[in-house]
Amino acid sequence: MTTSFLTGPPGARSDRSALASTPRLTTADRGAAIVLATQGLGASRTPTVLARLLAARLHRPLHVVSVIEPVVVYGDAAGLGSVPMVLNELYASDREETVREALAESWATDLQYALEIRLGSVSREIAAAAREVGASYVVVGAAPHRRRKHVISGVLAAQVLRSANCPVLSVAPGFDHMPQRVLVAVDFSAASIRAAREALRLLDDAGTLTLAYAIPMIHAERLLPTLAKVVGPDEAMRMLERLRDHLKRSAPAGTSIELRVLDGIADDQILDLAASMEADLIAVGTHGPGVFERMFIGSVASNILHGAACSVLAAPSPGAIEQAELDLDAWGTAESVDEPTWERWLDDFSTRNAGRSVRVEVDDLAFGAQVQATGYILHGTVFDPRDRRVDVMLGSPKEPDAHLTRIISRVRSIARTCDSAGRDSALQIRSESGDTLIIFDR
Repeated sequence: MTTSFLTGPPGARSDRSALASTPRLTTADRGAAIVLATQGLGASRTPTVLARLLAARLHRPLHVVSVIEPVVVYGDAAGLGSVPMVLNELYASDREETVREALAESWATDLQYALEIRLGSVSREIAAAAREVGASYVVVGAAPHRRRKHVISGVLAAQVLRSANCPVLSVAPGFDHMPQRVLVAVDFSAASIRAAREALRLLDDAGTLTLAYAIPMIHAERLLPTLAKVVGPDEAMRMLERLRDHLKRSAPAGTSIELRVLDGIADDQILDLAASMEADLIAVGTHGPGVFERMFIGSVASNILHGAACSVLAAPSPGAIEQAELDLDAWGTAESVDEPTWERWLDDFSTRNAGRSVRVEVDDLAFGAQVQATGYILHGTVFDPRDRRVDVMLGSPKEPDAHLTRIISRVRSIARTCDSAGRDSALQIRSESGDTLIIFDR
């Protein structure tokens, strides 16, 4: 069951019929909104304060969501007809008043926000609201819960992450400021690189961002090749340095980025390091696209969410295009087999690199490997989905009318490689008949 009651900015409360007709945020207003999930109770104050700070820092609108588990009538009472609906309406009205009072107390300003009271499963409704308003972050409380003999936190955040497509910030009690010491758990998956980027955006001025990679005790990729890449300490440090160099390009002045390579069980090592450095926030990527990646990588994120004494920012895997960009940051190369992304990939590639001198090498099953063109100028690359064809258009630097077009049909994948500065160095197009490699001369 899902029922939403939308209200406008703070002010005089309306009757329920008026609330039902209140328009939702427009696309322009709600784009990249900060979604705050709150019950309006005392324990909600800390995430409420942090959501306001986050919205102000990133200049984003606030969308407040409060979810009520609906009243369900069973047995003979099911014939009471409208009674559950009336009770749900009353609970929604009371919840709205409670939330508005809590927001006024926490913010102490006439801050503009949209408030939505929803009925249904708490975690599913929060994730659904985030998708509907195009959220950039979901902010929830990490109030501890008792499970059997243990006290754990981050339960709600972990539940929301199962269906959310944006980062979720699980706020620990008492955390009412932007983080100054942030630890990022990096496994070089696209999700963890996304977590590092998002963490940098949240870092307070002159703060410290620590990128940490924990070398697994068992090299699981030998048993299950579909798992995320596992690297040794020297290679891990080189990759962390590459990621640091990339992040520095968008980091504010005064930001310090430190690197750590750990040895042991990832979640234990990250939690221990966070405690020793008194981290305000741990950032972690969640599951990858495959079943085994969800099982292994997801368990680390879940354990950190449940075991951290500080706040946790958990970032899910990005979409195909963003994932390719993040892979470039970590590995220097990215491959896409997702055909719907190729047109945009190649359009962007052409825009960035038109006019650069290239060498074209072809390894064809019919006639072997050979250099097809040297010293030509790249005019552009185009994808035609009708026959999965890529056209590579080249021009001669000496003869303006001379041109060369390489037509590649039945394409299987497209891969990009870039240098340490993020500039494209090569494009590989793999087809059923062989490979075409476009290499930039400079």
